[in-house]
Amino acid sequence: MTKLAINAGSIVASLDLNTGQFSTKLEKAQKQADGFAEKLKGYGGAFEELGKGLTLGVTAPLTAIGVAAGKIGMDFETGMSRVQAISGTTKDEMSKLSEQALQLGADTAFSASEVASGMENLASAGFNANEIMEAMPGLLDLAAVSGGDIAQSSEVAASALRGFGLEAGEAGHVADVFARAAADTNAETADMGEAMKYIAPVAHAMGLSLEETAAAIGIMSDAGVKGSQAGTTLRGALSRLAKPTKAMNEVMDDLGISFYDSEGKMVSLKDQIAILQDATKGMTQEQKNQMLVTLYGQESLSGMLALVDAGPEKLDTLTTSLEESNGAAAKMSDTMMDNTKGKWEEMMGALETAGIKVFNVIAPAITKIAEKVGELADKFSNLNPKTQETIVKMAGIAAAIGPVLVVGGKMANGIGSIIGLFSKFGAGANIATTAASALGGASGLGSVITTGTEAGGVIASLGGAAGSGGILGSLTSGLGTSLAAMNP
Repeated sequence: MTKLAINAGSIVASLDLNTGQFSTKLEKAQKQADGFAEKLKGYGGAFEELGKGLTLGVTAPLTAIGVAAGKIGMDFETGMSRVQAISGTTKDEMSKLSEQALQLGADTAFSASEVASGMENLASAGFNANEIMEAMPGLLDLAAVSGGDIAQSSEVAASALRGFGLEAGEAGHVADVFARAAADTNAETADMGEAMKYIAPVAHAMGLSLEETAAAIGIMSDAGVKGSQAGTTLRGALSRLAKPTKAMNEVMDDLGISFYDSEGKMVSLKDQIAILQDATKGMTQEQKNQMLVTLYGQESLSGMLALVDAGPEKLDTLTTSLEESNGAAAKMSDTMMDNTKGKWEEMMGALETAGIKVFNVIAPAITKIAEKVGELADKFSNLNPKTQETIVKMAGIAAAIGPVLVVGGKMANGIGSIIGLFSKFGAGANIATTAASALGGASGLGSVITTGTEAGGVIASLGGAAGSGGILGSLTSGLGTSLAAMNP
C-alpha cells in the first residue's frame, strides 16, 4: 500500500508539474496567436488600403489620362488625315504639318486639333503643304483678334490672299491689316473678311492694293455700310467703271473727268475720290447724288457717298497706316489673351499637345490590338453556334475570377480575426489543461508545445496533441501548418 501510495503521489506530483508547464506554454501560445492574429489583420488592412490607394492615386488617373489621350490623339489624327486627303501631301509633308500643328497647339491659345481644322480649311482653298505651313501662324493671329474662330479666319485669310494674288507667307500681314483696321475703324475682322470675299478679286483686277481696299471698307463701315454690303458696294462701283454705260460716259464727258490714266490703268481710289470731290464742288446734294447714282448705280450710292464725304486725305492716311501695320495682330492678340481665360486656353492647348504626344507613343500598340481584336472577332463570327456558346460561358467564369481576387486583403483581415477568436477558446490555462486531458494527451501536449516558438508552430502542436481524429485537432493542425509556412 505504501509503495502504491508513493507511486500515486509521484504521479500526481508529475501531473501537477506537467500541468503547470502546460499552462505556461498555453498562455505563451495564446499570446503568440493573439499577436499573429493582429499582425495578419494589419497585413490585410494594409493590403486593402494599398489597393484602394493604387486605384485612386495611380490606376484611376492613369486610366483617365490614357482614355483622354486616346480620344484627343485619335481626333487629331483624323483631322490631319483629312488635311492629307484634301491637299494630297506626301508622308514627309504630313509629318512636318503635324509637327507644326503640335507646336502651335502648345505655344498659342489654340489647340492642335483646332490648328488641324484651320489647315484643313486652307487645304480646301487650294493651299499646298508649304503654303499651309507659311500661312498658319498669321491665320492664328487673325483668329485670336477676331474672337477665336479658326474656321472663319482661315476662310477670310484664304480669300484675301488668293483674291489679291499674295503669297501664303503674307497671311501674317493680312492679319495685321485686318487687326489695325478693326482698331482704327468700325470694321471688325469678321466684317472685313466678309467684305473681302466680294471685293478682293475685283479690286486686285482693277489694280487696287489690299491696304487701300481695306481702308475704303473701314471708312464705309464707319458710315454703317459694313460686311458684305461694303464689299458688294465697292465691287459694284468698280465694275461699272470698268464698263461704263452711255449715261456714265456723258456725265464724265460733261464733268471732264476720267478714272483711267493714259496707259489705260484705273487710278487709285484716293485719286478717284479726289476727282469726284473737285467735280462736285458747288453742286447741291441732289445734283451730287444724281451724278453718283449715274456713275456707280443705286446700290452703291450710300457707300460711295461715305468715301467722297470722308475725302482723299482720310483714305490716304488710313491706307498708309495699314501698310505699316506689321505686328499689329500679334500685339492685339497678346493683349486680348492676357487674362485668366486666355491663360487657361493656352494651358489647355499645351495639355492637348502633351496628350497627343502620349497617344503617338501608344498608337502603334493600340493599332495592333485593334487589328488582333478584329481578327478574333472575325474568327468568332465564323465559329458554329455551339462553340460560340461555350466560349461565352468560359468568358463568364473568367470575369468572375477578378472580383474574387480583389477581396484578398479582406480575406487576410478575416483570417486574422478568426485566429484571434480561436485563441480566446484557451482563455484559462486550467480549462485548456482539462480539455486536453479529456482528449487524452495532456502530458504529450506539454512536451510538443516546447518545440514551437512562433504562432504557427504552437497552433500546429495544439492540433497534434488534440488528437488526429478530432475536428478541432484537424482544424488547428492544418491552420498551424499553413501559418508556419507563411513564417510571419
